Amino acid sequence: MFRELVELGKRLQGEGKLPPPGFYPYAEPIRWVVHFSPGEAELREASLDWARPYSGRTSGLEAHLLADEGAYALGVDPGPKGQEKHRLFLELLDKFLGWKGLRDPNLRQAVGELLLLLRSGRLQGHPLFPRVRPKDWVSFVPEWGPLAGQHLFQHPEAQAFWQEELAERSAPGAKGNKRAVLGECAVCGASPVRLVGKIPLGVRLAGTKPLHSFNASAFPSFQGGAEPEKQAPLGLCFPC
Repeated sequence: MFRELVELGKRLQGEGKLPPPGFYPYAEPIRWVVHFSPGEAELREASLDWARPYSGRTSGLEAHLLADEGAYALGVDPGPKGQEKHRLFLELLDKFLGWKGLRDPNLRQAVGELLLLLRSGRLQGHPLFPRVRPKDWVSFVPEWGPLAGQHLFQHPEAQAFWQEELAERSAPGAKGNKRAVLGECAVCGASPVRLVGKIPLGVRLAGTKPLHSFNASAFPSFQGGAEPEKQAPLGLCFPC
C-alpha cells in the first residue's frame, strides 16, 4: 500500500498536480519578488499561491532555500533574532553553492550574484523595501541569461538540494547532534539510504492516530533511538 501511494505521488507530481517532496502550499502567498541582474535589482509586489520549500519550522530558526519570509530572505527584521534569520538564509545559499549536485553553471552564477546583492545591502535603498514585512514571503528571479524570468526555488537542482537538506535535518538526534542512519527504505526498497527520524509534516488517517501504529510518535525510524516507540518496524527515506 505504501509503495502504491509513493508511486501515485510521483505520477501526480509529474502531472503537475502535486508539489515535489519538501514543498508545500502555504496560506500566505509570495508577496514580493526580487528581480535582479549583475549590479541591478528591483523589488516588485506579487501574489503567487505556489508551493514552496517547507521544513516544518514552528518556533525554531530554520531557513528555506531561495524563497522565505522577509526576515530570512531580506533581513527586514532589525532585531537580533531577525538578523540571525537572515544569516541562516545566507549560509544556506553558501551551502547550496558548495553542493556537489549543483551542475547548472547558470544557476550557480545566479545564486552567486544573489548573494552579492544581499550582502551588499543595495536592496535596502529600494523605495518599496520599507513596505516588506518580516512575515511576507519573498522569491528571487534573475533577469539575464537562460534563467531569466524563472523563480530560482523552482529550479530542479534547487529542489534536489532542498530534499537532501531536509533529509539531513530530519535525521535522528537533537539539533546540532544529528547522525546518519543508513538502512533499507521499507517503501521503495532502496538500500543503503539515509533514513529519517522524523518528517516535517504530520501524517494522519483518522483522528490523531499515527499511520503505522498507535505509538506516541508518528513515523519514527526503526533505528531512530532506544525507546520502544522509536523502534517501530518502519524505516523511510525522505522522498518516500
